[in-house]
Amino acid sequence: MEQQLNLLKASIYKSDIFPSDARYQMAAIAYIRLSDSNVERMTGQMIDTLMYFSKSIPPSGAGFFYLDTDFGKIRVFDTQGHRPVIVNVPDAPNVIEHQIPLIYDLAKDYRVICFEYPGSGFSFPNSRYNYSFDHGSRLLIQVMDSLQVDKVSLLYSCSNGYYAMQAAMAHAHRFHHIFPFAAESPASGTPRIMNPQK
Repeated sequence: MEQQLNLLKASIYKSDIFPSDARYQMAAIAYIRLSDSNVERMTGQMIDTLMYFSKSIPPSGAGFFYLDTDFGKIRVFDTQGHRPVIVNVPDAPNVIEHQIPLIYDLAKDYRVICFEYPGSGFSFPNSRYNYSFDHGSRLLIQVMDSLQVDKVSLLYSCSNGYYAMQAAMAHAHRFHHIFPFAAESPASGTPRIMNPQK
């Protein structure tokens, strides 16, 4: 373990890719992840954390903000208002900005909340997030609770659709409909609209 940690630290400190002021933080995060036997480690999770320090984080404002959650800092865009709510998430490598035309179109009739899951865009996982369906669905519920939204419809693409389905199975009373587009339904092999209360 100690040898693995020293190799990782050496590679971080020799690197010219990351800003020098972030190297201490990256080494500290690497140490926590390598030394905590209770944390499920994933290569992608470590890469996401390292990439965080090399990105220029977009500012908040004009509908954009960050939420602190149990699984990391999550970037959100919210049209606000009192209309029925649709939660939409982009599928990596897309970010919220790629969804803006869709968001503005839907915002004529709905309040639209769009957020980036950890590992995509500018939302980054902490050491507790393990990319499981359970964690992805629990993160969705946390976002809803933080924004004081009781019941929503979900518009999720690709693999994120499985987070939506997991959330609906665990909390059916929180959802009107789920549209997991470009996510295969295990039964039919095609996307479909689901009503979690039926």
